[in-house]
Amino acid sequence: MAADPVIVDPKHYKVEFENDRVRVLRIRYGPHEKSPMHWHPANIVVMLSDCDFCFYLPKDIKQDILGHVGQVLCVEEPY
Repeated sequence: MAADPVIVDPKHYKVEFENDRVRVLRIRYGPHEKSPMHWHPANIVVMLSDCDFCFYLPKDIKQDILGHVGQVLCVEEPY
C-alpha cells in the first residue's frame, strides 16, 4: 500500500511545492468522490473549506472527520 496519491489519483492530488524536506499537496474532492487506496507519511492538514469526510484505513478501520475552514490537524500515524 505504498502508493503515492499524486500518481494513483492525480484528479484529486496536486503537488503545490516540493523540496528535499517538505512536500505540499493540494487535495480537492467533490461530494461523494472517492480515491484509490494510497499512503501518506505523518502530515499536517490545513482545511481550506468546511468538509465532512471519512478515511477507510487498513484492517477495516474507518475514520470520520468533520473539518472547518482554518482548522489544522496533525496526523502522526502514517496511513
